[in-house]
Amino acid sequence: MIIGIGGVSRAGKSTLANLLTKLFIARGNKVLIFSQDDYIQPEERIPIIRDRVDWEVPESIRISDFSKDILEARKHHNLIIAEGLFCFYDPLLVDQMSRKIYIHISKDIFLHRKKEDLRWGSTPDPDWYMEHIWNRHQRYGIPSDLEQYFTVDGSQYFDLIQIMQYCLREQPEI
Repeated sequence: MIIGIGGVSRAGKSTLANLLTKLFIARGNKVLIFSQDDYIQPEERIPIIRDRVDWEVPESIRISDFSKDILEARKHHNLIIAEGLFCFYDPLLVDQMSRKIYIHISKDIFLHRKKEDLRWGSTPDPDWYMEHIWNRHQRYGIPSDLEQYFTVDGSQYFDLIQIMQYCLREQPEI
């Protein structure tokens, strides 16, 4: 089974992937996580916007390698969790996903969380760039057929019982 988790920056994708991994391991499963953060292009290959590296476009990720590695790992692992900004960008990978989880947060919550995010430097991103991140997510990160995805609210604690029920439905071996 491949579980995909997508959403805007700071929505909780990695957090949910790690929580689900712990729950599945407790059920006796071996879980492999693929994070798109591990598939970032070399910086010189990423587009620039206003003298800044534009991490918010699909070209910033080696999407074909991400997809290829997941599909190859599926041959040897019964449970894979794939997460990232552009997790649902490659239609060939999306077609292979057993479960698709989209984490939604409002723009206000995104802006609040992003202003507190100092992982990549000592000062928050400028307002124009945070606006850019949000707009790029609207363009590239939200699946066009979102109504077919399991959408969770990333503004509060995840309802892990409900999410696990979704993941386990019609999957008694997991």
